[in-house]
Amino acid sequence: MWISDELAALVSRAEAASATARRLLHENDRWHRSVDYMFELGAEFTRPAISHLPLPGRNLLLKISDALRD
Repeated sequence: MWISDELAALVSRAEAASATARRLLHENDRWHRSVDYMFELGAEFTRPAISHLPLPGRNLLLKISDALRD
């Protein structure tokens, strides 16, 4: 069966796009597996969460307030 040059070019581009899509899906799967592994590894070495973070400048405000009381 004879196909036009335009159709042959479209088929070629579609095949290239399919190959790229397969490669990207494979790369995405590999990335997800490596991220899952890093999270599992990180769970073994995590520090306990800090329940209260100091506010910026809080110590300065306390010093000013103490100085005003004196």
